[in-house]
Amino acid sequence: MAEHVWLLGLVIVSLIAVQAIGATWSVARRRSNQTAQRARSARLLEQRLEASRTRHRGEPRKSLSWAGWRKFEVRRKALEDRDRNVCSFYLAPHDGKPIPSFEPGQFLTFQLKIAGRPKSVVRCYSLSDSPRTDHYRVTIKRVPAPRGAACPPGMSSNFFHDAIQQGDILDIKAPSGKFVLDPSGETPIVLVGGGVGITPVLAMLNAAVASGGQQEIWFFYGVRHGGEHIMKDHLQAVARDHPNVRLQVCYSNPGGGDTVNQDYDHAGRVSVALFKKLLPSKHYDFLICGPPPMMDSMIEDLKDWGVPDDRVHFERFGPG
Repeated sequence: MAEHVWLLGLVIVSLIAVQAIGATWSVARRRSNQTAQRARSARLLEQRLEASRTRHRGEPRKSLSWAGWRKFEVRRKALEDRDRNVCSFYLAPHDGKPIPSFEPGQFLTFQLKIAGRPKSVVRCYSLSDSPRTDHYRVTIKRVPAPRGAACPPGMSSNFFHDAIQQGDILDIKAPSGKFVLDPSGETPIVLVGGGVGITPVLAMLNAAVASGGQQEIWFFYGVRHGGEHIMKDHLQAVARDHPNVRLQVCYSNPGGGDTVNQDYDHAGRVSVALFKKLLPSKHYDFLICGPPPMMDSMIEDLKDWGVPDDRVHFERFGPG
């Protein structure tokens, strides 16, 4: 009898223990669900706040933009190469009011009043620096007359170099263009500039490093020789100060005073063959700007390498 009483007691205690464990588990599950719900609510609230902040950040930018032509003053004019054929122009709004930002890679449109021309000449030039609050910068190469052809030199580029001086006023349209980079992105990128085609990809590079991101960036720049090397000190400083940036400079026809591994890295043109030697893979977004022959061959070779079309972005440049 005593044994039966002992077994009955054990069963009762076990049942009580099971009920206690079940109740504890139920409370824990309920608390876990409540915690998860609060976390979801917090994330939703943060998303809504961020969307609101984004809208508010966008509103001033839109209001700062303008339709038609706006007058800008040339605040500074600076030569950028040894051959003295490339010049940067720093442009501030003549009315002193703020200017809108822009997406790195975009361009400005100019309406130029050139002596002897019955109508204004309209030309587009890429912005060559990351967005600033008080000025824009364009970098323009003087275009000579083609060798062996009965053609005049580039009208607008020579006008900028010879006629435009500090203090002059220019009519400009707001930044535009679709060849752009999101500087806050994390996808590894390859930026390629040929000659003065460096300008939009230089703006992309400057904006990317200014954002503080650590995305992998390869920057390929090709010119004929050191006399044409634009922004040399700046590019070397960016590569030195930012370990995520890998600078590769190509001279297709190095001069006598050009030193490999000091002034440039490779003798020859920028090419997909060089990409295959240096890049660890082909899984990059390629953003390219240069003269038409360079663009045509590079785009075709990237396609042959198996790089998807949606990962190759480019902008051609040439005479107006």
